[in-house]
Parts: sequence; C-alpha cells; structure tokens
Amino acid sequence: MSPNLRLCLLVALAAGIAGTAPAPAEAARLWQWSYSADGISASGTFTTNDAADAAGFFLITGITGSRKGVAITDLQPTGAPIPGNELYAVDNLVSAAGPR
Repeated sequence: MSPNLRLCLLVALAAGIAGTAPAPAEAARLWQWSYSADGISASGTFTTNDAADAAGFFLITGITGSRKGVAITDLQPTGAPIPGNELYAVDNLVSAAGPR
C-alpha cells in the first residue's frame, strides 16, 4: 500500500470516527437563591441552561432547596398556572439582571 493511500485511509477513518462521536452534554449554570417574608423562608439552588435566550433569560431546568424546612422536590411545569395567581403562566425563566 502506498504511503499516500495509507494517509487517505487514516484521514477517512478519523473523519468517520469524529462524525460519530457523541455531542458534548449541554453545560449548566448554578444559581444560589433565597426568599423571605413574614412567616416564610426558602433557599436553594437553581440549575439553568448555560446560555441566555435573546431576551437575556435563562431557562430553569432544576431546583433544590427547602421552604419553611420542607424540601423542594420539583419545579412547576412551564405553562401551568402560577399557584395563587392563576391568570399568569409559569415560565421557569430567570435573568441575571434585577429585579428578579
């Protein structure tokens, strides 16, 4: 086998392997949060996509923490009515710019 043919085969093999490699996992960003009001305290961590959308908002994809000592186990589904304010839908978005 000629050196040129061998080189072409190696390049083709490398290109084939690179084309089948899995895509890297999407990066995530962690945000520390807290809230307090009369008789309520809550704190924890949001997990969001790493990149903001065109309006500067990050989609919250996970949450941990506690409210009044009780573990927070899940997010409200995007599009569901906001509990206690049913005229508005949950969007699960957060912005680095305040107020939040």
